[in-house]
Parts: sequence; structure tokens; C-alpha cells
Amino acid sequence: MPATFRRRQHLAESATGDRLALTGHFELGRQLVLNRGGAATIVAGAVLGLSCTGSDARIEWRGTVGMTARGTIVVTNAAGRAPGPEVTAAVMEAERRGGPWRGARRDCCRMKTSSGTVRWVSLVAVLAGCAEADERWSGSVETLPNGATRVTNPAQGVWREGSAWALVPELRLGEVEGSEATVFGSISGLAVNDAGRIYVLDRQANELRIFARDGRHVRSVGRAGGGPGEYQAANGLFWLSPDTLVVVDQQGGRYSFLSREGEYLRSVPRRLGFYGWAFNGAYHNGRVYERSTVRTNPNRPRAMVGNDPDQRPALFGTSLRASDSTAQAGVDTVLLAPPTGTPYESFSVRTERGGMVMGVPFAAAPVYHLDSAGNVWHGHGSDFRIVRSSFAGDTIMEIVLDAVPAPVTEAELAEWESGGSVAQFRQMGGRIDLDRIPKVKPFFNGLYLDPERYLWVSVPAGPMETVFAVFDPEGRYLGSLKLDGLRRDTFLQPVVSNGKLYLVGRDELDVQRVYVFRIEK
Repeated sequence: MPATFRRRQHLAESATGDRLALTGHFELGRQLVLNRGGAATIVAGAVLGLSCTGSDARIEWRGTVGMTARGTIVVTNAAGRAPGPEVTAAVMEAERRGGPWRGARRDCCRMKTSSGTVRWVSLVAVLAGCAEADERWSGSVETLPNGATRVTNPAQGVWREGSAWALVPELRLGEVEGSEATVFGSISGLAVNDAGRIYVLDRQANELRIFARDGRHVRSVGRAGGGPGEYQAANGLFWLSPDTLVVVDQQGGRYSFLSREGEYLRSVPRRLGFYGWAFNGAYHNGRVYERSTVRTNPNRPRAMVGNDPDQRPALFGTSLRASDSTAQAGVDTVLLAPPTGTPYESFSVRTERGGMVMGVPFAAAPVYHLDSAGNVWHGHGSDFRIVRSSFAGDTIMEIVLDAVPAPVTEAELAEWESGGSVAQFRQMGGRIDLDRIPKVKPFFNGLYLDPERYLWVSVPAGPMETVFAVFDPEGRYLGSLKLDGLRRDTFLQPVVSNGKLYLVGRDELDVQRVYVFRIEK
């Protein structure tokens, strides 16, 4: 929408520590650049205040401004994030000279300092990938009957040669042989703090290993057991605050709070009747939510695995302020949108002594991701359609991409058939119907929203490839990022922090490691 500027009397004279009062609508901007003759007029450390008024709400925001090596001013808030999606345009309190906001990317503004000096500057707002992205993007945006937005993307993304992001290898943690701290048995959690310190949770050792940003081992804490700071099968990490890290021990039945230095603080009991290989959830509004399923009709007999119509995905939230006596009563159950495809494809066999269930390889499955703002991102790998819903279940945005799934190669199928699980299944008398195995891989198998609200979609590719499709905060497809010689462990979410991508994966030796890549934009 067009923006209007008003001239105000307040703008500090000093460049460092300037306070700019902004009012109006701020459209998902990640960068705000003020130029005067090609040079930035504010420097790293300047402070911004933003006041946004909508039709029925008023939003106050304060944050900091940093400068990149290219002179770009990057606006973030106190929590390290850019202004959220509820803030929709950017208007500086100065007299605007020029055409409509989108029609003139460089608008001349006259600002009056506290000493009365008038300065002329050129204002450039980069709206979630800059105005040039609008010119390159050939998709469409429509409003659905419920008011939600559907963004339909062509196969060609916004990125072109010379403008695409790049992932530059910076660090690798994990060795076949070496010091005890760098030989991982089974990584089950990964976290990074704002100083770049890396926290790696090893389920096999029941240890949390802390590394400096350069990879130097700082310390290891935790051990197997049931006492304070001990774990039975620690399998997840998340930040409660910038200074408090939570270790999830599902089988041990508790959440343990640690300082960023690794010191044990306290714990809260976990009384949920399920556990998985890795923690699947997030912290939101005072509760930690974990995903599982709930039966909507417990009186009806259970159906086959993956085909139970009464089984519904749900989030189970435990209050982290709860005491031992009230933890169970405080569980909050939130039903999620039912999957649009089969929840779980499987082969099964039953014998007198028991049975075995084995997943159909390369089969598409439902994917859910709860972000820190309480939005639920979900979709099914059988179709490249991703939905963003509110916590209450209302659809806010749909993202559609014209994509082609990767084929399943004969070599990949042969590798799966040679595995130990298949041999055990056949020894028990199980029959594998090869016609049920898809000829193509899922369109996607993981979702992650980074702190700047870019959506990273994990796309299955070759046997030793890791691929992410990246979407900007407005749902526009930017392009894909590919890492060769690396197979990511998809049960562990990647982490984007401090301008870097952190993930857990394996190389050709099948050694589990932590990889760090610098994101060059």
C-alpha cells in the first residue's frame, strides 16, 4: 500500500546511537538502507523505534541496526529477530518526496535533526528480498474465501546467477577417532546460542557437549542416571530464553534446565505417555509442545498402523512453570490439521511370537513444524503444498510450488533391500510388495522457519545430497540450496543462527557429524 511520510522534529545528531521513530506499516522488511550519496548514514549499533498502527491494533517495536560489509543496514529486534509479519510497511518520520512506495524504490526524504540542520537522504526499503525480487518473481497471490493468502510459485525461483545465496563450509565437528568429546555415539539434539556457541546432545553418552564457535571443546556435562543433571535417554534441546537451555529426556520423564554455561538449574517432570527417537516440538507461550497422535474415538477398534481414521495428530503442551504435583493436570492438547495423505505407509507381519512393522521406503508422509510464534506449518510430502495455520487451526497462508520430485534409483532400492531390517522382516515370513514402493521420492520431508522468517523446506534428493528449497517471508520461492557429499539426518531440525546454517549429517563414511556453513546472501 502507498506510504505517507510526516516530518517530525526528532532525529539525534550523532550517527552512532541515532534513534529513528518510524510510524505506519512495515512490510516484512529484513533490511532498511539509508543512503546519502551512496554511503550509509547510520552505523552498527544505532537504535530504531517502530510504532505501527493497524485497523484494530497498535504494535510497538524496538530493536538494533547492524551494518554488513556491503554497507547494508540490517534491522533486528531485541530477541534477534526481524520485525514479525504483523508489521506491514515502513515509513520514516520525515517529509516524503517521490511516488508510491513500490513505484519508487529510492525515495528522497528530508529529515530535521535536533539542531535544526536539514539532511537529504535516499531511502531504500528491501521488502523480504528487495523490490528487484518482485520484478523477477512470476508467481501469483490470491485471497481465499476465509481471508487466507495462497502464494503460487513457478518452478523458477527469484534467484538468478550471481544473486543466489551460497552455503560456504566453515566448521565440522565429529571424528571417527579422536578425543572423547568429538567422537559422537548418537547425536539427538543441536542448539546454538547468540554468541555462536554450539551445544551437541549425545544420547548414547547422555552428555551435553559444548563447543566454542571455532569448534574448540569447552566442556561436557551430564551422565546416565536419574539424579539432577543426569539423563536416561536425552533426545532433544530447545531454548527457554537466551540464557536457559532445556534438555528433553522423554524416557527419563523430565525437562532439565541448564544455564548457557551448562550448569544444572532445575527440572520439570514430563508425564506424557509417549516418546520418540528425537524430540519433535517447540516452546511457545510458557509451554513446551510435543507432537504425537490422539484417538478421537477410543471406543472403536484400532485399524492397521498408519490407516486408523480415529488417529489425529496433536500437540501436547506441558507448562514449564508447573510443579511436580500439577504437571499432568497442566497438559494442553491441541489438535492439528489431519494429513491430506496417508499418515504412515508400512509393511507388516504377524507370527505366534509377535510381529514386525516396517515403513515403506521413499513413501510420502505428513510433516509438521511449530515455530516460536505459535504458527503451525504443515503439509504432506505427496504434494508441494505447505500450509501455515494459527494455533487455533485457522489457515493463514498456503504456499504452492510447481516442482518435480526426484526419482528413486535402482541403486537406492537395492541398498534398502540389502539392509538388516528387510532381512529380519523376510525371516519372520513377511512379504514385501515392491509395487507399493514409490517410483519417486516425496516432494519434501521437513520444514523449518528461521529467525528471519525464511522457510527452509527439506527436499529429498540423491543418496549423498542435502537440498533445501527456500521461501521468503511472503511465501515466494527464492530457489534451492544444495550440499554435495552430505546426507542430513532429517529427524533433527537444522538451526539457522548468526548468519550460519548448522545441521547434523553423515559423509560417505557414515560418520555422524555437526556441519556449519556460512550463509552468503
